[in-house]
Amino acid sequence: MMKNITNAAVPESESETAKSLLELSRASGLKSMRHLFFGERVADSSEASTLQATEVQRIRTKYAKRSRRAVAETLPDLSGYFVLEFDGDREIKDLRAEFAKNPLVESVHLDPVAHIDSEPNDPFLNSVGSWGQTEHDLWGLKAIDAETAWQISKGQGITVAVIDTGLDFRFIDK
Repeated sequence: MMKNITNAAVPESESETAKSLLELSRASGLKSMRHLFFGERVADSSEASTLQATEVQRIRTKYAKRSRRAVAETLPDLSGYFVLEFDGDREIKDLRAEFAKNPLVESVHLDPVAHIDSEPNDPFLNSVGSWGQTEHDLWGLKAIDAETAWQISKGQGITVAVIDTGLDFRFIDK
């Protein structure tokens, strides 16, 4: 969480702390800085505060009955949270430590990139009869030839959602 001062020159009236944060941002290879929740629409934390208050009011108006039932707590102020992207020339742990030392920076959190293992490790993928049946345990994946498809594409740009109650409708009393 920090004050956004990287997009403009720091006026002479700004404190030495703000100047040091701007210099650190420039020296660190900072590629971009955007607000955590409002993205590029927000240039600084005061603008984010206004946008957050407007959004909260819009949601409370839209869901008035739910809002009245909700616990009357103040939502946390998230206006000072920004996502920083660096050019990759320096170690992220070193950058994190440098930014954490600055008094204008309240907290620093890493947002690591996770990679999935594209090869399935499900023991039932190639087994047969685990539950007394004669076909493959995951016969659906075999029926659509999923293993061949995984060699061609891993589904970049495709979102699949499966909503399944797990109930067998044939056994529900009518």
